[in-house]
Amino acid sequence: MGTTLLRRTAIAGLIALYFAATLAITVTKPLRLDEIGTIGIATIPTLSQFFAFFAAGQEPHPPLSHLLIRLTCSLFGPNELGSRFPSILAGFGSIIAIYFFLRHRLAIGSALFGAAIVAIGPAFYATEGRGYALLVCCTAAACLAWQRRSNLALFACLALAISTHYYAVFLFPVFLVATYVRDRLAARSTYAAILLGAAPLLIYAPWVLTAFRTSLTSWQHNTQNLRQPSAENAGMFLLDASVRLLCPLLILLGAWFSYRRAGTTRSSGFTIAELALASGLVLLPIELFALSRFSTGAFFARYAIAWNVGLGILAAACFAKFVPRPQHQWACLAATFLSPFLFASLYTNEPRPWPALNAAWRSANIPDLPLAYSDSLYYESIWFYAPPDMKQRLVYVHDGNASRRTPDPVPEHCIQIHAALLPYGHTAYAEFLSKHQDFLLLSTGNQIREWLPQRLIGEGYRLLPLQSLEGHTLYRVSAASNSPSPPSTQTRSQRDRRAPSTPPG
Repeated sequence: MGTTLLRRTAIAGLIALYFAATLAITVTKPLRLDEIGTIGIATIPTLSQFFAFFAAGQEPHPPLSHLLIRLTCSLFGPNELGSRFPSILAGFGSIIAIYFFLRHRLAIGSALFGAAIVAIGPAFYATEGRGYALLVCCTAAACLAWQRRSNLALFACLALAISTHYYAVFLFPVFLVATYVRDRLAARSTYAAILLGAAPLLIYAPWVLTAFRTSLTSWQHNTQNLRQPSAENAGMFLLDASVRLLCPLLILLGAWFSYRRAGTTRSSGFTIAELALASGLVLLPIELFALSRFSTGAFFARYAIAWNVGLGILAAACFAKFVPRPQHQWACLAATFLSPFLFASLYTNEPRPWPALNAAWRSANIPDLPLAYSDSLYYESIWFYAPPDMKQRLVYVHDGNASRRTPDPVPEHCIQIHAALLPYGHTAYAEFLSKHQDFLLLSTGNQIREWLPQRLIGEGYRLLPLQSLEGHTLYRVSAASNSPSPPSTQTRSQRDRRAPSTPPG
């Protein structure tokens, strides 16, 4: 009785730790570009306009996660908690699902260890207002439904997964192969449930084609950058591959130490079909990730996040073999459960430059001029946290041709899409310079995304540094032939004469 009470208390403590840590990180970690854009989509006034936005190809993901964020934003407001609460619940759901999957075969300590491993990989996404944590939750729940032979639940989980992210299509071959290993051709209802789980794709297919055509130019250039035969790209790819060599090793260890031909009881470990399921979840996304790095360029590590479910299953099998003593298991569990929250908490220290910048702005008596921000990745976050008087001056100056010549044009592409949803300043380069010859520029100095400072220098403008704060430099920009002066002392004809005669489009 005492041991049972101790276990229940420990599990309750781990659950409390999860929600305390994720909620604390959620309300302190600044929102990012994709999250702010998601809030803009989720807060579209009517559902008809909401679905019309997806049908127009403006968002390349399915609508399920946006609908959930729409619900929680209506409850908590369009803020950090409102946008990230579905991910917190999804992260917890994935831990619970994989725990019950493992508990069917292993002791409680090993099952908790595997659940903690599943939490480590997606730890960041459990506190991000996107659909990746929900994809992991649907994958883990589908594994549990498949193990318990609940075909209706399996169908529902796979349908929800494909409604969360289109790369969930890679789950279907894994479940088909695992079912064949387990049942050969006898389980027709299971095959039907798996195939019917892909039915939402029939609805989303027109949206996918429209989204592909809408963002084709931007993604094509990004693909060229990923495929460019440079030392940097080659090094990054080799680093990705070397890190992922641990996964096949864990597969071999899990298969060697956990598979028992004699039976399927808890003491005998996993069946070969369950190991095939876990191995497929680990290997298939990694192989597709490696291939697409040199093909489409549109497959990133976060898209293959479901591999953490297979890794948790195999790691739990190894843990049960190598750490058989309960007292050692609980020590390992404590360290394992703390690690994801320590990892995710690193992102709470990202700078919010506006308080310091706002104080310096007033102390330096900087003139009332428009403020152009040049880093496309952080513009929406800067705008979101800026005080109201700064928002009125803040503007992002865009130029599609100039952006596509940078290594990462996608953030500026997203800014132009989100401009229809969020009320931030957004002006074309030629139009902005035709109206403003004396303005302020805030730069991070990141040459991967920033093209505006060098473009201005190349066209003869002066950039006078005023302040350096929180990794940003504030410049006053004016034409080289004249000293900076407030717009009130200039006539419209003077500003027009100093504008470039043939500004690039």
